[in-house]
Amino acid sequence: MDKRQLENLVRKEITEADPIGLISMGAPKDEYDTEVKEIIARIDTCKSTTDLQELIYGIFVKMFDEKIAGRRETYQNLAGRIFSSLKTNSTWTH
Repeated sequence: MDKRQLENLVRKEITEADPIGLISMGAPKDEYDTEVKEIIARIDTCKSTTDLQELIYGIFVKMFDEKIAGRRETYQNLAGRIFSSLKTNSTWTH
């Protein structure tokens, strides 16, 4: 999986999950691009779904604040879907 494919995967999953409800309120589909880029920049540090969940949650807290980001658990399924897709890719080594 190259960087573009990885970015597309993460963007798709974040947009579909819409963890803070911006897309459902009418925001453009690229609303989370800043968060996606930050996730991509640090995703190689994630060794588990929990690591990825913490990364995504931390970025949303940083970008929006803890109240808007919501509960950490909200990010569990999202992280699981992304991590599972990465694990099935033969070039992903984490």
